Amino acid sequence: MKVVAEMPADLEYVVLEKVHATNTSFLCDEWPGAAHQDDYLLGKQWFSDVPDCSLYEGKWQGAKTTRRWRQEALVDWARRWGWLK
Repeated sequence: MKVVAEMPADLEYVVLEKVHATNTSFLCDEWPGAAHQDDYLLGKQWFSDVPDCSLYEGKWQGAKTTRRWRQEALVDWARRWGWLK
């Protein structure tokens, strides 16, 4: 399982299947966090939220960069999943 957190969090989960674990991970509460030897090395095509504090919306990093499209995106998402009804 790979988790890309949007903010510091305590996450709870339940594994419902038997899994052969070959790796372990942890999610720390440092945000944006200091470099760590176990960090996932990002490539040239990796994109993230802008860390500028003026672009936070509450606790959500970079949210103001996409906020103007939120309603349109949510309506589109709902329309695309309408077949589940």
